[in-house]
Amino acid sequence: MKKIFTLALILIAFLLSNAGAQDNKNEQKQPAQAPPTILKPVFVVEDIHFSLQLLNTIEVQGSEVDAFIQVKDYLQSIVKAVIAQNKANTDLVQVDFPLNLAQSFVNLLQRAKILGVNAERFKRLQNSILDAAKAAAVSNAEEQNGNTKK
Repeated sequence: MKKIFTLALILIAFLLSNAGAQDNKNEQKQPAQAPPTILKPVFVVEDIHFSLQLLNTIEVQGSEVDAFIQVKDYLQSIVKAVIAQNKANTDLVQVDFPLNLAQSFVNLLQRAKILGVNAERFKRLQNSILDAAKAAAVSNAEEQNGNTKK
């Protein structure tokens, strides 16, 4: 639970710093749309299947239906790609996970109830997203420092 809270804080801090960077860039030059932030978590293939099963067990509020469907559709597209590549359940795959979907995914996972037998899978899934968020935050900070030095 502490890691979920930490992940949520990292994602919020990342969004805020990214928004601040965008404001500074917009003041310096013509407004331009920045590409969306992409996390690059590395998942075990079976964990992606597990996450889809887990999503199907949670209760979704009416205001979350769109986010739920987007996350589920995105995960299903990953599963289709993995199947097309003939990946084994134990193979590792790196996916491009848009930050907004990753945030929705984490928020939905926080309400999931899992059996003890699945605790390690859940933890591995959670750590993959957390590690990717940390890496993106570091990369964003380095990028901002590079832009400020110019």
